[in-house]
Amino acid sequence: MERCQNTSWLWMRIPGGCVRRSALAIGPVGRRDATGIVLATPTAQIHDLGLQMAATVARVAGYDVTYLGCGLPSEEIVACIERTKSRALALSLVYPHRDDQLVREFARLHRLLPPGVTIAVGGQAAPHYEVDLRKIRARIFTSLREFQHWLDDGLAGRSESGIARIPGRERPGEVE
Repeated sequence: MERCQNTSWLWMRIPGGCVRRSALAIGPVGRRDATGIVLATPTAQIHDLGLQMAATVARVAGYDVTYLGCGLPSEEIVACIERTKSRALALSLVYPHRDDQLVREFARLHRLLPPGVTIAVGGQAAPHYEVDLRKIRARIFTSLREFQHWLDDGLAGRSESGIARIPGRERPGEVE
């Protein structure tokens, strides 16, 4: 797992990030050639329990996880995606269920993201932003199991049989 060193605001929050990093370091280490995924909550989303669980699911699934934490502006998230060359971004939304500032943040994030980066969004508030998230081509998840299946089947690429597989992973695990 890697922390982005070219982000400025993020590094003012090192103590909490260090605790989260060591907690997420338990489990299999992603391979050097693993698909990268960045996990964060956007500005004004100050929560991260679900995000930590999603990071653990991604790490166990064999992804190269970069966990940024909560309340980050789009510019910081995108800087990390560019630095790590990640192919996916996972966001968590919990509260409020309607916030125009957050909708504007989605649009800014979409404008700044490099081409080819897939956006996944989960959390109890995600369905309330469905129309806005569809505009930025984000995939909404209503459970960790659904997110896990997407990681196992859709993000890593297609195998010759047309079934998406994570390279080097024969049997995807299950989250109970």
